[in-house]
Amino acid sequence: MAILYKANETSFTHLGLGMLHDAIHIFVTEERNGIFELEMKYPVSGDRFADLKPDRLIKVDAGHLLKNQRFKIIRITKPLDGIVTIYAEHVSMLTRDLPLPPNVSYSGDATSALNTWKNAIIGIDPNPFTVFSDIAISGSGSWSIKDIKNARDALGGVDGSLLDTYGGEYLFDNYDIRLYANRGKQSGALIAYGRNLTDLEQEENIADTYTSIYPYAVMTDDNQNEIILTLPEYYLDSEYVGNYARRKILTVDFSGNEVTAVEQLRTKAEAYLINNRIGVPKVNLKIKYVDLAKTLDYEAMQAIEEVNVCDWVTVYFEEYGIKTNEKIIKTVWDDLLQQYDSIEVGEARASLAQSINTTVDGKLETVSVNLNTIRLAADGKTKIYTGVAEPIASNINDLWYKPVASGAVEMYRWDGIIWALQKTSADSLAGTVDFATVQAINIDANAISTGTLSGANFWLNLITGIMQFTNPTTGDTLNLDQAKIIFGAGTTYERILEYTSEGLRMRPGPNNTGTNLNTSLRLHGGVTYIDFFPGDGDDDYEETDPRARIETNGQYINLKTAYGESVRVVDWAGAARDIIARDFITTGNYLTYHYADRWEAPRDGNRGLIASPNGTGAFYVCTPAMDAYYPVWASAFVVSSSEKFKRNIKKLETSALEMVNSVEIDEYDLVVADGDERKVFKGKRKDIGMIAEKSLHFTVQDGTDKDGTMIDLYRTVSIQMKAIQELSARNDELEKRISKLEKI
Repeated sequence: MAILYKANETSFTHLGLGMLHDAIHIFVTEERNGIFELEMKYPVSGDRFADLKPDRLIKVDAGHLLKNQRFKIIRITKPLDGIVTIYAEHVSMLTRDLPLPPNVSYSGDATSALNTWKNAIIGIDPNPFTVFSDIAISGSGSWSIKDIKNARDALGGVDGSLLDTYGGEYLFDNYDIRLYANRGKQSGALIAYGRNLTDLEQEENIADTYTSIYPYAVMTDDNQNEIILTLPEYYLDSEYVGNYARRKILTVDFSGNEVTAVEQLRTKAEAYLINNRIGVPKVNLKIKYVDLAKTLDYEAMQAIEEVNVCDWVTVYFEEYGIKTNEKIIKTVWDDLLQQYDSIEVGEARASLAQSINTTVDGKLETVSVNLNTIRLAADGKTKIYTGVAEPIASNINDLWYKPVASGAVEMYRWDGIIWALQKTSADSLAGTVDFATVQAINIDANAISTGTLSGANFWLNLITGIMQFTNPTTGDTLNLDQAKIIFGAGTTYERILEYTSEGLRMRPGPNNTGTNLNTSLRLHGGVTYIDFFPGDGDDDYEETDPRARIETNGQYINLKTAYGESVRVVDWAGAARDIIARDFITTGNYLTYHYADRWEAPRDGNRGLIASPNGTGAFYVCTPAMDAYYPVWASAFVVSSSEKFKRNIKKLETSALEMVNSVEIDEYDLVVADGDERKVFKGKRKDIGMIAEKSLHFTVQDGTDKDGTMIDLYRTVSIQMKAIQELSARNDELEKRISKLEKI
């Protein structure tokens, strides 16, 4: 019985929100490597109708083996005659809502690849999935977000999926995902077609069953002449040809399959007979469970009741004496009756993404099948033939479309004697020409003046002039619309490049519904650059004399100018504007500001102006030649003097008073810088100070003053404080002596 649970439920051993005992029917459909979904009809008067909401979970059986499977409600229809239909999908389909990283690579056996897939899933924590595979073959591949849009795509159904790499058959048991080489078993069920089972579609398949093949290959000899290689007997029979009243021969083209000799053609053809089961009717049977007693031998009733998806059953074509093993590819389980409503039997396919390919000699080869067909033209007299084999014409002007190498088609016209190869001019064409089946040679484009030219990945409107190209892999489009080039990857990344009266403009398209509204110009290569020319369009001038260039070599961005011009940052009015950057680095030893009159920290908070010299460097306020210095104005000078910046600390024992007394204090005229000139500053009074050359105790000793011309003010103040301490000690001693003398 079906049970309803909340969307976020994690334990399913209880009755949840309640049993759905009022359900009218509950069908679970499972396809081999395909859909896994539930359909339930429920009355609005049912006890749990109000609890049926999207995202909630329904637990039901899905077959004889798959018990207690959970399905997420995705849609509920409006009531019709008091009944709603609930559609739900298996919880394993949650992977369709979850992406993978942009690029994921995998290698090893199938279990290793599944674990790589599981661990790469984005957006689910904790990850509920468990994985396993019995496929031990080694493989490798990668998933790109351009091709694999979600985690489900990586499992199967998209080129590059795990099914493409390893093959196999999936078993989805709630969050347990298993990839088996063969999921099913061989059952004892026997379906006797022609005796007690009939099906119109199947009868059509029987009518189209071929007994033999006519192999050929188109090749060229040493003189580049086209040769059609065939077998001496022309055709090969299958082992079942004797079961049919007459032959039915299929023409098969082996061109381009490394066939250059008769024996190679024979080997390919014999393999094709076996691998494509020529002579065995193609099976596509849908069996209603209520009819099993009529369709199956009585002894096999129990066996069919126990079959599951991917199991094998035997189909017997009594009239032709042929038995074939076929796979159950789809089941519809009736959960209320606990039995199958229907079972579909058909040909097994290796994977969801497999195209019409045939395995021959151990490798995958594409084989094109060309049938000789005939139809009447509109006049009711002219016949049109399609096929490789040369037809027998009935009337002059009969047409023969002959497939040739590389998918092209040649058109021949019967002139009463031979089939003559035709060339068609555009003015003789009317209506629609399908170039997928016709090879167009030497078209006179002057005769095409209107309408639309289109192909699988190309479209051109001759009236509007709009042209569109489509990437067959990604589906991305590129439109040429008069003065616009429009790129589209769906609508999310629509971009437009257009020529306007103001020049070349890039912008997001009006249909861009995503958040990626940015535009960019990307240049790839070694050295990439954009040149700017002041000329009037003269080609020679533009190619040789750019005025400016923005260039990058992969390491630096260079702004290059011609004729000694500067790089300026100005507003639209021409006024200089700020440059905001982390570093300013010059090619020489100095960073020079020619026109700046200040360094200023932002005034938006507690900011400081930091000068950070490298190593033992120093901060100088001077001329570039360091032959003159400028004053520094401040309200205070604060010197870092923390213990953490000092080593080998001990008390100064040398007399600071003697050092102070050794200094000569002079008066002098100061030489100052005035632009590039050096002048004597003549103020109202003389300057007073120490001379570094005469005051060695007070000079800078950290290596930054190379010529010994700098006075260390912090050192000077410290020595002066020590001298004051010494004087203070002497004064205290003298006061004590005076006090004693006064007492005496």
